[in-house]
Formats: sequence, structure tokens, C-alpha cells
Amino acid sequence: MIAFRGTSGNFETVAEILGMLKKKDNFLNIGLIYDYFFNGFFFLWPAGLEAQVMTLRKVYPTYDVYIVGHSLGGSLASLCAAYLVKQGLFEPEKIKMMTFGQPRTGDVRYAEWHDANIPFSYRVVHHLDPIPHIPPQEFDLMHHRFEIWYDNAMTTANYTICPYGDLVGQCANSKIMWQFDDHTHYYWSANPEWTKLGEIRISKKNKKGNKTVNKYVLELARLLYDNGLLMAKE
Repeated sequence: MIAFRGTSGNFETVAEILGMLKKKDNFLNIGLIYDYFFNGFFFLWPAGLEAQVMTLRKVYPTYDVYIVGHSLGGSLASLCAAYLVKQGLFEPEKIKMMTFGQPRTGDVRYAEWHDANIPFSYRVVHHLDPIPHIPPQEFDLMHHRFEIWYDNAMTTANYTICPYGDLVGQCANSKIMWQFDDHTHYYWSANPEWTKLGEIRISKKNKKGNKTVNKYVLELARLLYDNGLLMAKE
């Protein structure tokens, strides 16, 4: 699994916003992405990420690659999935990408390439999370598919899967009110140990020290499995 964390602290938040006001860069000739995301990925890739991925690919050649990220990390996860496929490092069917509260990352051409080449790609959006709505579509940007939208506090397993990435009036785009707490809390439960400030946890230890798994994440996994999108290993 390759996991990218989200924005950390006010400095990164300001830098990210300012980066959205700058030029876009051509990402592997598949579309334009913002300079901030472009520089972030190409800083991380040669700084150790590439070596780790290549080592694990050699040790586990038949394994799928799960790529996840929250917020800014969602955009980096998107770029990572595209990079691994475009560069021929992994077959598209081996890439399993899921992001949480991902901002718009690239232009229409990038989204269309992603849709055509990353079959297992899901963006989870929590209710009124504002981050998936920025930067605005008017900046010639578009989300790739699929969107899994929870129009609730994520205390139930009720969600909608939208087959298209960024249609007006569909899924999260059907709401015009924003609530930033929905960005910092994903798969929230009465016990705050499930998630703190956007950190996504799928398990914790109970009082006896045994690991338990967030039942809502299990519901999502069950949905993917029932639709043939997640394979169980023996």
C-alpha cells in the first residue's frame, strides 16, 4: 500500500492555496495539473518512494498496489496511480486507488485519461466537505470518477456511487453549503479514536488489546466485493 497524508499545518495550507493560483504543468502528456501537486509528487518520487516501490514490486511481483490519500494526499495518490500506469510500471488492473476528500487535481484531459486507464479508482466524499469543490471547475478542472458520496455524518453505511466524476448537481455537487469539519473527519463514530484531524484509521485496539475494524469501512469493502471490484485472498 502507498499512502499519502493530507495537508499539515497552516503553512502547507497557505502554500497549497497559493499553488493553485500559479501555472499548470503538463503531467506525462496526459493532462495539466497544478504546479503545487506536480512539484509535490516529483519531490517525493525520487526521494525514496521510487526505490521502495521498485523493491516491493520485485519482491511481490503478483501483488496489487493499493494507493490511498486524504486531502492533498488524495491528489498525490491520483498522480501516483497515473504515473505507475503511464510509465508501464504496473498493469492498470493491479492499481487500486481510493482517496478521501481529494481536491480537483487536473484538467478535463487528465480526468478523462484517468477514467480510461485506472479502472479501480474511487473518491470518497464526506457530506459537505468543501475541499473536493476546490479549485472550482471554472479553472478548467474536473474530477475523475468514481465518487462515493456520504450525504450524512458517516455514522451509517448509506452512500451513493456516482459513475461520473464531476457533473453539476450530482452527488457532492448537489450541495452548495460547506462544512469544514466534514473534511477533517472521515468515517466518524462516537469514539474519536477512529479518526483525528483527517487521519483515516480502519482499525484500533479494544480494551483487551485485540484489533477491531471500523464497521463502516467494512461496509464499503463489502460493497466493492459484491460488485466484483475487490477480490478476497485465501
